Amino acid sequence: MIDTGGSFGLSLLNGIHPEIKPHRQSPKVRVGSGLGGEILGFNGKAVIRLNDRWYTESKTIYIDEKDFSKKGKDQHKQGSIGNELLREFVVIFDYVNARMLLQPYKQELLTKHLNDQ
Repeated sequence: MIDTGGSFGLSLLNGIHPEIKPHRQSPKVRVGSGLGGEILGFNGKAVIRLNDRWYTESKTIYIDEKDFSKKGKDQHKQGSIGNELLREFVVIFDYVNARMLLQPYKQELLTKHLNDQ
């Protein structure tokens, strides 16, 4: 899932994979609220690769899978990418072909794109 308004880098569902877990000393915190109520989880950091670039200090929210499952978990959702990572790219939503394109952000690229419109 893509959360263009999210200030975090990643939101991952804690417990969906043995390697996806917060640091064992991370305290449980309220990470937000949704239609189903309060969402609890852990704050931390994660390593992710997007377009051949590694992000090693991405602010990550590990959502408590047990708490989230009580609120009607989407079986296909494993997490979301937030604006901390998305701001590094020009993001193009290609709805016709059901895809999202990420192009590394460069000022001259953005200027050319805007001038072509």
